[in-house]
Amino acid sequence: MKYWNSRALLFAIAVYCFYGGTLSCPDGVTDYGYNFADLNLGAILSIHASDGLRKCKPDMDYFHYNKTVNALQFAVDDVNKRNDILPNITLGLVILDDCFSASLALARALQFMPISNPNKKEYFTKFENSIDLKGCFYDVVGVIGPDTSKRSIITADVLTLFGIPQISHTATSDLLSDKLRFPYFFRMVPPDRYQVKVISSILQYFNWTHVSIVHSEGSYGREGVKSLKSVLNALNRNFCIENTIEINYNFKPEDFMNVLTSLDQGGKVRVIIVFVEVEDTAPLVSAIRNSGYNEKFIWVGTDALSIYLSENKKNCEVLPGSFAIQPYTVEVKEFTKYQRKPSSPENMEKQVSPGLEIYNGTSDKQDMSNNIQIGMNVYDVDDDLVHTTFSESLLIDSVYAFAYALDAVIRKKCYGYNKENLSSCVSTLSVFEELKRVKFKGSFGQIKFNDNGDVMGKYKISQCVEGKPRKIGMWDMDNELLVFEESEWFRSGRKVPKSACAAPCSSELGLVYHFTKQTCCWECVECKINEIVVANNTRCEPCPEFHWPNIKLRTFCDPILPHYVGLSDPISVGLGTTSILGSLLCLWVALTLFRNKNEHIIKCTSLELSAVILVGTFVAYVLTMSFLSEPNTYKCFVNHIGFNLIFTMLYAPLLVKTNRIYRIFRAGKRTTKKPRLTSQTSQLFITLVLIALQIITVIISTSIVPPEIKKQMPVRTEKFVELFCNLPLEGLISSLCYNLILVIVCAFYAFKTRKLPDNYNESRFIAFCVDTTLLIWVTFLPTYFTTSRADSKVTILALALLLNAYVTLLCLFIPRIYSLYNQKRKGRMQNPHNYQDFRIVKHVVRRKESRDRPSETQSRSIDLAVVVSVPSFSTICSDATQGSLENAVADGKKATEYDILPAELSLLNAHVQSAIKTHL
Repeated sequence: MKYWNSRALLFAIAVYCFYGGTLSCPDGVTDYGYNFADLNLGAILSIHASDGLRKCKPDMDYFHYNKTVNALQFAVDDVNKRNDILPNITLGLVILDDCFSASLALARALQFMPISNPNKKEYFTKFENSIDLKGCFYDVVGVIGPDTSKRSIITADVLTLFGIPQISHTATSDLLSDKLRFPYFFRMVPPDRYQVKVISSILQYFNWTHVSIVHSEGSYGREGVKSLKSVLNALNRNFCIENTIEINYNFKPEDFMNVLTSLDQGGKVRVIIVFVEVEDTAPLVSAIRNSGYNEKFIWVGTDALSIYLSENKKNCEVLPGSFAIQPYTVEVKEFTKYQRKPSSPENMEKQVSPGLEIYNGTSDKQDMSNNIQIGMNVYDVDDDLVHTTFSESLLIDSVYAFAYALDAVIRKKCYGYNKENLSSCVSTLSVFEELKRVKFKGSFGQIKFNDNGDVMGKYKISQCVEGKPRKIGMWDMDNELLVFEESEWFRSGRKVPKSACAAPCSSELGLVYHFTKQTCCWECVECKINEIVVANNTRCEPCPEFHWPNIKLRTFCDPILPHYVGLSDPISVGLGTTSILGSLLCLWVALTLFRNKNEHIIKCTSLELSAVILVGTFVAYVLTMSFLSEPNTYKCFVNHIGFNLIFTMLYAPLLVKTNRIYRIFRAGKRTTKKPRLTSQTSQLFITLVLIALQIITVIISTSIVPPEIKKQMPVRTEKFVELFCNLPLEGLISSLCYNLILVIVCAFYAFKTRKLPDNYNESRFIAFCVDTTLLIWVTFLPTYFTTSRADSKVTILALALLLNAYVTLLCLFIPRIYSLYNQKRKGRMQNPHNYQDFRIVKHVVRRKESRDRPSETQSRSIDLAVVVSVPSFSTICSDATQGSLENAVADGKKATEYDILPAELSLLNAHVQSAIKTHL
């Protein structure tokens, strides 16, 4: 105990120095004493406003003062009237005003130093000349108040030094629950950690996750904000606190306007959390009223805002839709009646201390007798002014808590003591011990302090509706459950204001969080179509090649099912049908040629070469189906080798055939000697050699760069993967160049034989076939090499094969088969030669003169004998095939049977002369 007294002495010396060397009552403040009695309680209330750190202004809120002071006086009077509590003992009350100042609250706490105890007075003997003890210090067994956490912490530090128990009716800071620092502190309200949970429950209920905070400086605001952030983070609801603005003690009206301007920056926050002291609430609301931000924000305030709104309910007009939280209490109806009683001068003087000075809003002081009418008018005008708020209810509960504790101490320890020496029996320490065990029914139910000196109860939630606060919900501390009635928006059908960041970014939709530098809030940005969400929805990452984001959860990639040109594809169905029809046509042509192989018109087509061409054509049709089916390694080799060889099988025989025709007619102009290598065997051998050269080329190119099955993704942002046979470009170009040479040479010979007689028209069909092939290649090859889609390349190759195959059949074989069947239909196949289509040429065929030159008469008869018709090309081919030149001569001799005029002999053509020379 001596240790505490030493600390108290040092503290008193410090305060002495602080107040200028003379320890006395603060200037400019009046003490409101109640009749001193057997046991006295002290109270520190905020009535006047402060002027600086240590002075009070004359202005005061009369109604607030009257209700708080009357609440204490009512409770003390009620205790003194009861016989079950402190029987035959009178309880007194001393009320001191701290004027909303922390410094003055410290000074008021010092006035309750227990110097009347003879054992403690010795510490102040050497200051007797400088300390005015009379009327400045009061001996009390306990202190009620102050009403804010900041001032309660200051007074609790002082009162703890002297072991004086303290009960605050509205201080809520969590720091005051620290029993190591404030062992003698109790309070009638739950700490801020529960108030913070109420706020978080409201935010969750309305899905307000984007908020700002305004708080007062000091432990109340800072600790409250710290606790709120901790609770919101624990909820894991992605709360975003946009701004945290602190209101300093020396804030001016323009500073409050700047606070509102800062809150409005960004324009997305609609909900503001208010953790301010009572003295900061009024200027903040005034700034809101003057700035026009009435309906801009929804304010969610703590008990300080609730106190402010309850004192003047018209303040709700400035904060429409806002919420206020306060400890739940039940109206003390007896106290309400107590305030409603008409006030006579005697009653007023009895209710307040003698010598009390009332300030009615001006600087002129008036005594109580001059203000009786003011009090009567107040009680008669507005019932809301005398309505009991939770602050008055808790003040009354605080008085009862001390009364029950004092009653327990007296019953246990003061048996046999009388009123005169009762104070020596009742110590502050014994009162403190009984306060920890006290239990009674108060304004909000059963009241009992826990180990931290806090009480457990409920919170009432009010909302400003139609200019007045209205209860809309409750929050129970036991189960931490929020029970909401209909709020203003639900009743009116209005839409709840939105104050939230974007909805949580869903990985299923491929959304990631995007944070800007100016705000903690986020926007949901959609990843690209080929990207997945990684790093807790904060980053997009593209899928590997040939993969695509999962359709249900875009956090991983699935392999893409490859696409290939299958037989079920509509284009493939059309091409496949065309290929089948072409194959059947090719088989029919081959069968027809085989069945009529002994016909002269068929023999002259060189069956061996025609067979090679038909095999190449049939393979082209079959290979088309291979191109259009599902690719594999085997098919890739087949397609590559087959495509390169097919054109060689088609145009190598054509080249040999056109070369033979050209050489035959060209040699006939110069000599009667038959050209070499025109037999069927030699023609077939030359064809096979040309094909063998292509085979060697294909084998070499395939060995160097073999074909392979391959996948490709033409567009990374498109869910499309192609499976195809990758035909090596090297082998394809080398084979195409070789085939191109064959086609060009073939076209050259076709061009050279274009002027043959009409009866020798096969060369014209060959020329048309070759020219069409060149046109196809000029059209399709650039398209093939420039397109990037594998299915397009496959379609181009298949279409090129089909067109070449059909052109070959239609140009080389169909006309001959048509001619064959046409002759059969007319029954002219009995004569192996076609003599109907005669053309008389104007030159006479003459032999070279030899040594045994005939006479002129013989020559004339020969000339007459040589007047012949020009046989068709098929007849000559047939005769040449059979080696029967005698038939040709016989045909010429038959011409003498016709009545041909001698003048017509001059019409024989030089072409006929060359043809006859060649075959004769």
